[in-house]
Amino acid sequence: LKKYVIESLEYNQLNVIENELPYLFGEDFSFYGRIAPAYFVFVGIRNEEKQFVTGLHTPHLNFDERMLIRIADYY
Repeated sequence: LKKYVIESLEYNQLNVIENELPYLFGEDFSFYGRIAPAYFVFVGIRNEEKQFVTGLHTPHLNFDERMLIRIADYY
């Protein structure tokens, strides 16, 4: 499944950054993987050229809204 996810992201001209270590999530996404093949994708919104560099959970969050369309097209 990983191979196909990466190929699909690259085909849609989205950057792929793989983490070597697992993340600890507050939600237990792994239960979905018991039913069907599953993957978890983080959507990055950082753009240093436009100074969109704040964290998600801050009052100063700003991002390039065009990414919403690109991600929706991917899914």
